[in-house]
Amino acid sequence: MREAFRIEFDRPDRRYRFGEHVSGRVMIRTSRGESCKEVRLRSFWETHGKGNVDKGNHLGTVLHSGPLVGEGPHVFEFEFAAPPGPYTYHGPYLNVDQFVEVRVDMPLGLDPRVREEFILLPGKEVPPPTQLLEDPEPALKNAAPGCAALGGAALFGFGLLMTLAGN
Repeated sequence: MREAFRIEFDRPDRRYRFGEHVSGRVMIRTSRGESCKEVRLRSFWETHGKGNVDKGNHLGTVLHSGPLVGEGPHVFEFEFAAPPGPYTYHGPYLNVDQFVEVRVDMPLGLDPRVREEFILLPGKEVPPPTQLLEDPEPALKNAAPGCAALGGAALFGFGLLMTLAGN
């Protein structure tokens, strides 16, 4: 009875944002494949650290039903929408982690399983507007002479008014 499981993500850094798709493949090599009922994948989150432990499921899906013929390797692709949260967080008192787990359902015995962590970040990354990337100096240089001329005209008008009012 020897098993080898591996979960590979399409992104080497395993970083996904809400709204993107988490994808990859599961590779299984087992000598007990003939008695396999199904191969299940689930995505879930889990907390750990100082304080209460909590966890929750995002999704569960069957990757394969029936026996696995031969030792393999058997490769199964997966893809699912990145969940809306909770986001991955590592702090001084609490950690929140996201996982993908694969379990091979075998009758009369322990089900072999493997899990791998991925990082969930908030929302899609939005590039800054292009006008923020441009140099703001030319606009200020062009505006400065106009402002000075307007200020000078106002002072001249005020002085002229004071002169006329004094006579």
